[in-house]
Amino acid sequence: MVPVHNSTGSSTYLVTVGFGTPKRDYALIFDTGSDPTWMQCKTCRKCYKQDHQMFDPSQSTSYHNGSCKSNNSNTYDQEYGDGSYSNGILGCDTLTLDSDVITNFEFGCGQENSGEFDADVAGILGLGRGKLSLISQTASKFGKSFGYCLPTPQNPNSGYLLFGKHAKSLSSSLKFTPLLQNPADNLSFYFVKLVGITVGTKRLNVSPWLFSSPGTIVDSGTVITRLPQPVYLALRSAFRKSMSKYPLAPPVDLLLDTCYDLSQYQKVTYPSILFHFGGGTDVSLDQSGIMSGNKSSFCMAFAMTSDFTIIGSTQQQALNVFYDLKGGKIGFGTKGCHN
Repeated sequence: MVPVHNSTGSSTYLVTVGFGTPKRDYALIFDTGSDPTWMQCKTCRKCYKQDHQMFDPSQSTSYHNGSCKSNNSNTYDQEYGDGSYSNGILGCDTLTLDSDVITNFEFGCGQENSGEFDADVAGILGLGRGKLSLISQTASKFGKSFGYCLPTPQNPNSGYLLFGKHAKSLSSSLKFTPLLQNPADNLSFYFVKLVGITVGTKRLNVSPWLFSSPGTIVDSGTVITRLPQPVYLALRSAFRKSMSKYPLAPPVDLLLDTCYDLSQYQKVTYPSILFHFGGGTDVSLDQSGIMSGNKSSFCMAFAMTSDFTIIGSTQQQALNVFYDLKGGKIGFGTKGCHN
């Protein structure tokens, strides 16, 4: 089991993994929305500020430059939806995940890295569906299955990331929804069919078709869930109606526009939110996955998009999420990380 924890003072989730021989530990963002794993290398030309040691290829006796497979390119170039990026050379080395040792693991040795990365982040662990991802590279060992639970602020040390049979052992009580076929230009993402949302006891009056093409992405690397405009406006309207007794506060930023000043209230109740997925699977969000912020500016943690519908990490908090690629499905459980 690889523990999952928050990056210092942010909503980004990290896992600590070992690289090289002798093994050294690095904290990486774990991201189901991208493929390559990369770390800032000591030889980088453009680096963001990193407090802990960078990966130094010269200090690992098992490292070699270039792809582990001779027919692969020897460089990589990865861009993310928020404008951050990393590019550099591919390297091959030993990766250690708790007690599992993966030899000949291909990853990026970042030479130019830029973005809103926290100083405790060494890079990104790519858990997408593409060829260069950890899931594809370990298919013979873990059978393309993994699971995780993202901890809540109230239980910050309860999160986990599991692979193969260990992940599967926790999947018996989950509710499953089918994985959709990826469009040819988006092979990294995990698409599912979100068909509706219930706020409190009332299902939003929106067409399932609004979510449909090419599906909804389940992404641990995106913080806030993104919804199509008509769905978001219906959600916001229902949410504000149920929260009408609390005073609205000015928006925190352009992303979050429904915020409340709750500093004068000892006890606050806000509506439950239920996601309805294809296959008849309903998933109730944990309370920690509905609002975020502090008491004087507590905001509904959803945003509007003109692009893909995405279920972000905030809404996945305290859910047991299991990816079964060979079975073509994703499972959700709502018993919290400690279970």
